[in-house]
Amino acid sequence: MPAQIREDLAPKLISAYVSGADKAEITAVIDEIASADAASGGAWEQVLDYWDQVNREGFTQVYDGLPEIRDEVTETGINTTAFNNIQLLPEDLPTDDSLCFVVLGFQLNADGSLRQEAIDRLITVTGCLQEYPNAHILLTGGPTASGNPSATEAGAMADWLVEHGIEKERLIVENRSMITYDNAVYSYALLREDYPQIQNLVIVSSAYHIPLGSILFEAQCLLRNSGSYNAHVIANVGCVTDLYYNFTVSDQAKQVRGLLY
Repeated sequence: MPAQIREDLAPKLISAYVSGADKAEITAVIDEIASADAASGGAWEQVLDYWDQVNREGFTQVYDGLPEIRDEVTETGINTTAFNNIQLLPEDLPTDDSLCFVVLGFQLNADGSLRQEAIDRLITVTGCLQEYPNAHILLTGGPTASGNPSATEAGAMADWLVEHGIEKERLIVENRSMITYDNAVYSYALLREDYPQIQNLVIVSSAYHIPLGSILFEAQCLLRNSGSYNAHVIANVGCVTDLYYNFTVSDQAKQVRGLLY
């Protein structure tokens, strides 16, 4: 991304979008970006279109059945019958190894153990894995345990999945990130470098977190795709958990800006 776009025009576009600028003003900034780099102009136009989508009602595929199945999944793991007759995903996802479920991390307990919200995200992805046995699972999140600096969110989640019957070979661990836009940046680089066959992403997180995670991952794809690598977010599953945080468009914008650097 040219420096003029990264340092000036892209922040200008993000600010205009968040402030509710009219279409003519938005288009004028996109035209400026396109003048500096045609491919970037098209990419940013797609980013804004997708950003509109993530905040529309119905975008997040919500799963609200966790209280009824937590114990069963914890006891039986991948062999659970808890997800029988539950439709978590669209029916037309790829069935080969181009598909990857991206589980976003959650802050660890001080001792490095998983909090319930992280486990809820793992229980949810467990329901997806039975239907797509060729898919990979990308786990994201770095060292957030105040009393155990060697523990990482992604590492702890990977251990939980293996303990509950998921083959270790299916797991991809991104254990450096400390915030959601880091998840997107580091995960994209890891997939493109080491798993180029993976180009279809499903974001799995808490329902309130899905719009933020989706815009960051898809924006990273749109801004960085080139050549034969053309990854995209194609679906999501958001579980209803005990905690809820309202990420506003302004909150999202702060993290979209993080992708620029």
